Amino acid sequence: MTGIIRFDLSEHIIRYKTLYLMVLFAYTTGISAGTFTSISEASNQMRAFAGYLQNNLYMSTLNPINYTIILWASILRNIQVSLTIWALGLYFPGIPFVFLIMCIKGFFPDLQLVFLYITMDLKD
Repeated sequence: MTGIIRFDLSEHIIRYKTLYLMVLFAYTTGISAGTFTSISEASNQMRAFAGYLQNNLYMSTLNPINYTIILWASILRNIQVSLTIWALGLYFPGIPFVFLIMCIKGFFPDLQLVFLYITMDLKD
């Protein structure tokens, strides 16, 4: 049974290789856009965002964090996004929105990581 599924999956990926490469390109474009955006932010915006993060970190030390709730909220959000991408991919007019969602999913995490890298002096 697993051999049949593995064969079908590999055949599917080979058949739609171009589409998977385009989705990977959209995700990489989002990562690049997040990097360039965080590098080009003005210093007053960086200070404001750093103050916001410091306040949130301070509040998290006062109140205990329930990691189980965060885990389940993250799983639920990822299921919602996956189902949205799947539903949009079923119809031809929805395909550009799939690329947009993948670009956004690459943009925001990288924006935050590069910002933390710059503001928290993690560089050499």
